Amino acid sequence: DIRMPGISGTETFKEIKKVDKVLLSYLPCTGTKQQRASKCNEGFVCDEISFTDLEEMLKGDYAYSPFKFINGIRGKDNIISGCKWIVLDIDTSEITDVEAHLLLSDINHYIVRTSNKNNPNKFRALIELDAEVDIPDIRWKLFIKEITNDLGLIADGLAKSQIFFSYSDREILATTDMEPLTTKPYLDAISAIDLTPKKAPSKKA
Repeated sequence: DIRMPGISGTETFKEIKKVDKVLLSYLPCTGTKQQRASKCNEGFVCDEISFTDLEEMLKGDYAYSPFKFINGIRGKDNIISGCKWIVLDIDTSEITDVEAHLLLSDINHYIVRTSNKNNPNKFRALIELDAEVDIPDIRWKLFIKEITNDLGLIADGLAKSQIFFSYSDREILATTDMEPLTTKPYLDAISAIDLTPKKAPSKKA
């Protein structure tokens, strides 16, 4: 196991695993973004599939996550897996979805627009990782930030429990015959960040 500084001195996370399959938790869900948000907290089914199979999910109307939830109930305390793909939620991009697709051309990925199908600067990037990553929630946003900064994208820092929506009438930009993203450099980078809370200076009497 790899040891990392954490809230209480040190914490461990499982060593990254080299696996071919990815996990997909999904739930059929229709309506607007607001309508979906109120009815997508439980009932998730988790399947082990290939990264290329994700395209079938993206062709439909679903809520989805790269993590497995206990009893299919979404929640930060219900995550019981690592993940082998990530979702970058990009709301204020300076480049379009097509330009992002070209930017990521050497990495296995999907690019899809989100709730506004007519906005080319608001989209999601689903990226395959070269290994299953299982890290504490406190490190997750840092992991995503390291990746987005390196790839030249601007993405929201979201918790592991965040779910995403696919819409059946969206164009899917896909590259699945290249290589997954190498995770080790990003894990090495965040392992060097000390998250131990700083003690407040003692007040003099």
